[in-house]
Amino acid sequence: MEQEQLFENEQIITQSSEGVVTLTTHRIRYATSGWGHAQITSMMLESISSIQSHFKSVPLLIILGATAFIAGIFLGANNEGGGAVASFAVGAMLIILYFASRKHVVTVSSKGGAAFSFLAKGMDQYEITRFIDQVEEAKHNRRVSVL
Repeated sequence: MEQEQLFENEQIITQSSEGVVTLTTHRIRYATSGWGHAQITSMMLESISSIQSHFKSVPLLIILGATAFIAGIFLGANNEGGGAVASFAVGAMLIILYFASRKHVVTVSSKGGAAFSFLAKGMDQYEITRFIDQVEEAKHNRRVSVL
């Protein structure tokens, strides 16, 4: 969000590293665009009903990867070198896919209106919690200043 888009007396509190999510003293805005799509969702702080952080992954991939590794050990013990190498390769690929599938997602919902979700790229659990705390504090401060 650019400075000229701010209301009078509105200040930016924090912004994601890519500039996709901006928290100000008055609102939170999600703006993204790419090849063939664009989205802007803006919520006044008073309208926010909840913020959720959740972790998504595909644990089946790590289970299958471990199974492939175990199969590779058995094949190697039975002098099946080609099969063992193939099993280890498949196991490694599945485990890499598991770690690639892991994502922290933050969802901000409004009272009866739009919601938006974004990937918390490069943010650990502490930083995500800090962001949620900042939103809640900004919402509280906004409520106090309006009253």
